[in-house]
Amino acid sequence: MGLMQGLMSIGGKLGIVRIVSTTASAQPGKIPTRKVTLSELALEIRSDEVRRLTQAPQELAIDFAKVFEAAGIKTPGHGWDVEHLAKALSCEPLAGKDRAGVQKALLEMLSHDGAHVHEIVQDAMARDQALDAFEEFAHKKLADRQSLRQQQQAQIDNQIKELQERRAVLEQEMDEERKRWKTWHDGKIGAEKRMAEALSFLVQDSVISVDHDHP
Repeated sequence: MGLMQGLMSIGGKLGIVRIVSTTASAQPGKIPTRKVTLSELALEIRSDEVRRLTQAPQELAIDFAKVFEAAGIKTPGHGWDVEHLAKALSCEPLAGKDRAGVQKALLEMLSHDGAHVHEIVQDAMARDQALDAFEEFAHKKLADRQSLRQQQQAQIDNQIKELQERRAVLEQEMDEERKRWKTWHDGKIGAEKRMAEALSFLVQDSVISVDHDHP
């Protein structure tokens, strides 16, 4: 809601427009104001077009101007919208003037260009509504992506657990096989030694190879 708050702040400083509820009563003041309700200023935007815009692969990189265009927001022929107002307030002849001076000069500029305050307020409200709609649709898309990623993470975690368990089984199998091999190899050495010892009584040279290492 930053855009709308900014405009309301500008309006409050200038004293040109007061946005009131339908039950608000008139308040006397030195600066004449026009009272309007939010319902009177509200414009209907193309929400479906904004939603379709969020379906782009990189929706968060989309320029705000594209959002406003998709929503059907157009700058009036006289050129005065909330963006133009913000620029005008920061440049000559409005910049540096006091409140009364800014108000007088701004009203003269609007009158000269055939622009009306309510048009600028409507433009700002429509832009704010468009951004809110885009945020809603984009956030839902983000939430869906995050949910999918979390599911994928859970699947990967399960796969990691299964692989770790499988690795532990393989390690155990290798340990058991190494033990069986050592037992067999020790038995082989024992058998070779017994044969060599027995043959030593019959032949002078050794004809039996006896292993001494455990490969």
